[in-house]
Amino acid sequence: MVAKSSHKLPVFVLALSLAACNLPSQQKVPSVPSEAPLINSTESVPAPAGNSDSSGGMQIRFTNLTDGGSISGTLDESGKPQVVVQFEVTGIAPLIISLSANGVQVPGEARNTEGTLPYAGELKWSPLNGGGDYDLTATAVSDQKQIATTTAHITVTDIPAFTATPPPLDHTAAQRRFTELYKQLYKIDVPAPSLHRFDSPQRPDLSRWISAVYYRGGFHYLDLYDDGHYLESGGDYADPTHMSTSTSLIYCRPAGDFKILVAFVDYGNITFNKDEAIADVPTMAQWMNQFYDNFAISQGFKSSPMHISAQGVYLAVPKRGEVLTAAQVRTATGVDPALFNFLIEIDIDADNTIGKTAWKGILESGGGVALQGCGTRYYGDINIWSVVNVSTNVHGVLVMDFNHELSHLFGMMDSWPFVSATLPDGLAIDDWIPYDLFGWSDSDGDGVPEIIDATPYGTGGS
Repeated sequence: MVAKSSHKLPVFVLALSLAACNLPSQQKVPSVPSEAPLINSTESVPAPAGNSDSSGGMQIRFTNLTDGGSISGTLDESGKPQVVVQFEVTGIAPLIISLSANGVQVPGEARNTEGTLPYAGELKWSPLNGGGDYDLTATAVSDQKQIATTTAHITVTDIPAFTATPPPLDHTAAQRRFTELYKQLYKIDVPAPSLHRFDSPQRPDLSRWISAVYYRGGFHYLDLYDDGHYLESGGDYADPTHMSTSTSLIYCRPAGDFKILVAFVDYGNITFNKDEAIADVPTMAQWMNQFYDNFAISQGFKSSPMHISAQGVYLAVPKRGEVLTAAQVRTATGVDPALFNFLIEIDIDADNTIGKTAWKGILESGGGVALQGCGTRYYGDINIWSVVNVSTNVHGVLVMDFNHELSHLFGMMDSWPFVSATLPDGLAIDDWIPYDLFGWSDSDGDGVPEIIDATPYGTGGS
């Protein structure tokens, strides 16, 4: 499992890709599959856009639509609407070009990997409401963070406007439908599965019920959309006292106490306070435990079914460009990773040496990956890897690892709708912990959180 995260203080925004998390975007919409943009460098007829803004001399304009004009749309083989939006960037070579419609980010982006200038390209856009009026905004960002935008109000023609999706199922009906799906897909009888409602007014196509169960060694995660279609995720799970011998990804059962060792690996090209970083590790674990317990209290319980503890250590990089081994940590610090459930490596490296090589195309701009949970180690000794490539991001990367990446080890999916939260130090973050889907609530009404219930989800036993 690789969960890619990127961090830009004070908000964390993460998107699934291999299991990795990326930090640059501020988009607060759950991840959706992206279509690969079609890029070209052909000449295009100049066309005026609407409002525009630029910094550092870079400019962007639409080349196949005008402000107040119309553009023809088509329907693909599956009936999905599609519009091709063309653009041109001048002045400074852009790195990334993205598009939003009515304030909602359009999946996909164009990348000018060759540094072409002027740069002409196109993005495929699927209008959420079919035909009708939209405000389109194109944004270009250079590798030096110069930004240029242009906005145009346009009307999509030649395709029908879509009607609203059917009314969502209520809680009882949704739980009943999930029970049917668990029986149909996995041959298990789960009368009262855990579930969570997510409404997305800006993206009604994302509104859905979400359910998850940990039952008889299998973790099952279902998204049930309001139009009736569903998506499956999941895999096997284990726990620290009953580790799996499988050499594929095994999730951890989110119950009990977990010990985490965080190793800060100093590449020597960033000035940072190692003592402060090490001291921040147990504090971060304590804050996550507060998050866990606050949810438990909201459910009428005294404390969470799961807690974590953590310790930090520091070492100079033993071998540049390679992830740590437990032996290297033990030799350099005197602390044995075998005494911990998880080992997190945080490289302090302005060059992001590993991210640009081991996960090329995924973590080249920084971030982190969740690698393995409670099975046989198949990716070395590291459970989570991340990088600090700016000295001010040490605290932020710890938040990312303890909230987002750690949640991946227990089964969190990047399609999970995160919520806003505030740490005790006042930092606003995106909280990715799927509390109720971890089985920390009582879905069958017997007064016991499902993850520690002898008869979970209304079944006859685990």
